[in-house]
Amino acid sequence: MKPTRLLSAWLPPLAYMLFIFFLSAQGTIPSLIQPLLHLVKDKSLHACEYGALALLFVRAGRLQFPRGCVWRIAVFAAAAAVLYGMTDEWHQMYVPGRDASPWDLLADFVGASLAVGGYLWWYRRHYGSLRTCAVSGAE
Repeated sequence: MKPTRLLSAWLPPLAYMLFIFFLSAQGTIPSLIQPLLHLVKDKSLHACEYGALALLFVRAGRLQFPRGCVWRIAVFAAAAAVLYGMTDEWHQMYVPGRDASPWDLLADFVGASLAVGGYLWWYRRHYGSLRTCAVSGAE
């Protein structure tokens, strides 16, 4: 894979992760986001935030491995998003004014799972199959 294609695949999820890190490093919620918090609950935002991250990981995986097994890429994407959610909660333990919550992590898991599940549903509906994967790992 060409370096520019690799960069175009993985730059969006990495940039989004930096954005999440920036928001998590704030002791108080930035004023741009406060009105949004009044419209939806915190857990809904967590689910949307990590659902979007999972979809960015799916996109990157599909670009890097275009002939790869779709469901494996999707499982990787959801797991990567949830693992990043774990590191985000750990990071918030050390930010004054913030705290870590297992409920936030659960919302991250639900959001990533729903987003990836929706993607797999869409993929199967449009392409008819999720492609059977070889046990040996050869794709």
